[in-house]
Amino acid sequence: MSSVLMSALIACLAGTAQCDIRDEGAYYHVSVCNLVPADKRTSSNMRPIYSRFTQHGENYFVAIQPSCKTS
Repeated sequence: MSSVLMSALIACLAGTAQCDIRDEGAYYHVSVCNLVPADKRTSSNMRPIYSRFTQHGENYFVAIQPSCKTS
């Protein structure tokens, strides 16, 4: 799992993914999305990856998704 999280971090830093972090009170919600090129998002069959962890006393929920969900 650490390699998946590291890859998501690199994609955020490189600007190849859309990344966002929100303070939800009890935890921080981290979104990493648009990791798959637009022409392959519907045919890739990739599923989201979710992870929860605590770092330095702070709780995090991470959602890594092939495409961004619109609300």
